[in-house]
Amino acid sequence: MAEPIEEFDTDEEQLLESPDPKFIAAISALKERCSRASIEIEESTEDEGHSVVIRMPAGREKRLIRIFGFESAQTLLSCTFEKLVFLADYDAFCSYEDGFIEAAVSSIGPTMHLLRRRLFGVSMTGNIDQANYAIQIEPSDDKSTVRARLRLGGHRLAEIQSRSGPSLEITGLSISNHD
Repeated sequence: MAEPIEEFDTDEEQLLESPDPKFIAAISALKERCSRASIEIEESTEDEGHSVVIRMPAGREKRLIRIFGFESAQTLLSCTFEKLVFLADYDAFCSYEDGFIEAAVSSIGPTMHLLRRRLFGVSMTGNIDQANYAIQIEPSDDKSTVRARLRLGGHRLAEIQSRSGPSLEITGLSISNHD
């Protein structure tokens, strides 16, 4: 099966410009962290411009993540991406060490508009800071540590993946694999 490549920050002008020195420094930091975590990373300066491809674990396969710009590199560097394992066939990832799963929530048809309006009270018109909208779901007993949160603003890698829309985060899990 061919490995899917996810491309981020594909702004045409950015690809044609010479590499930003801050982006070069961020690439160096990504390479160092990937090396320590035994994650494959390769730098490319071919036709599509300066980029980095990171081969993240995804079950028994790899999820290719292509980073084209400084902001996406910084977003990735700001989280502990080394602990993440993608769930092979989903727009989702988990951390066995930190005990969480995050997944993008998608819908068929126009129901995403209804979700925004009914759950979050937000219409599609106007600019809003989606990061400020979340619904916390907690168990009724105090013994459980599992928590769920539906966020309007997307999961922690949504910016890198150029995806908007809600996500579901479940924390407090004891997980060791997802096959």
